[in-house]
Amino acid sequence: MNIYSTPKFKRSLKKTIKKYPRLKSKIKITIESLKNNHEDPKLKLHKLSSTNTEDWSISVSYKIRITFHYGKNCIILSNIGTHDQVY
Repeated sequence: MNIYSTPKFKRSLKKTIKKYPRLKSKIKITIESLKNNHEDPKLKLHKLSSTNTEDWSISVSYKIRITFHYGKNCIILSNIGTHDQVY
């Protein structure tokens, strides 16, 4: 499945890596896992219930998560950050 990212995701990614540089490789691995098998239990995939959108969330670490939504035959990454920052 193809993965695309929004400008907001790219900005948030830069900020997150600057604040948590050790997570850079973990973020890459998590996105690759999402691409290859979005139902992998390690991702802790779940639909966000606090929004009226079709946003989903996966965990990078205990503190950091990535939100995204499904497009037509693709995944669109929308944000990354702590649970408080993302929504």
